[in-house]
Amino acid sequence: MRNMLAGENIGLITTRQTKDDWGALATSSIIAHKTCSAYDINSLFPLYLYPGAGKADRSPFNRWAKGRDGRTPNLHSGFIDRIAAATELLFVSDGSGDLQRTFGPEDVSAYVYAVFHSPSYRERYVAHLKLDFPRVPPCGSVALFRELAEIGHDLLALHMLESPKLAQLITTYTGPKNVEVGRVGWSDGTVWLNAAKTIAREGHRATKPGTAGLRGVPEEVWDFRVGGYQVCHKWLKDRKGRRLSDEDVAHYQKIVVALNDTIRIMAEIDDVVEAHGGWPGAFQTASEAAD
Repeated sequence: MRNMLAGENIGLITTRQTKDDWGALATSSIIAHKTCSAYDINSLFPLYLYPGAGKADRSPFNRWAKGRDGRTPNLHSGFIDRIAAATELLFVSDGSGDLQRTFGPEDVSAYVYAVFHSPSYRERYVAHLKLDFPRVPPCGSVALFRELAEIGHDLLALHMLESPKLAQLITTYTGPKNVEVGRVGWSDGTVWLNAAKTIAREGHRATKPGTAGLRGVPEEVWDFRVGGYQVCHKWLKDRKGRRLSDEDVAHYQKIVVALNDTIRIMAEIDDVVEAHGGWPGAFQTASEAAD
């Protein structure tokens, strides 16, 4: 956490083991301890380590050149060497590369984030993801690394609510100004903020709608989960009894856009992996495949 407060950073959030569906998130700030799972404590991995931010000075053991404000990448040199060998790209120790001749820590972070959001990855390794930290396969080619890194950058921007795509809203709010959040449910493309009746075991479907809500929320977006949480429901449930400001409504609408695009991008990640040989072939170099 100290490294998230010390300067600009990207944090990867995941769990070591979980009873819920496995999930991974990105953040630019500090987090609560159950961000991804209701049952299990999260771990946060900062991309950059800042001098003086940790409990011990690790600089003598870090081979990387210092970047902005003296920070260094929190990346294992052996993993970076494998990516460099497979892609023939030169590693720069701060920021992003051009992905033509160079790659940087933020490209690696984007690549990892894309891999973790592959539906095939999550399905293939579901048993392992419930028992230990997720493993990151090194790429098999420069083309795969480049495509996944570019997709990962888009996904990171969406999840940290920094993407320009978030301005393209797909929902409209109907109801009184500063409505108080009551029973939250979804039906017929609308998230009701004061539903008369809902069924929790059916994904909080509203059997009797309310009078205020956001129209245009696709069913798959309403059902989308990060780890153990149904995102669209939980965000509002945590604000039950509170009156939503215009800024709150606008923020929620951005979340809907981010989730809607995430669903599309996750399918795109699987398409990219499949085009490069699928699992696990896409993540093997030619010599590894021959062996």
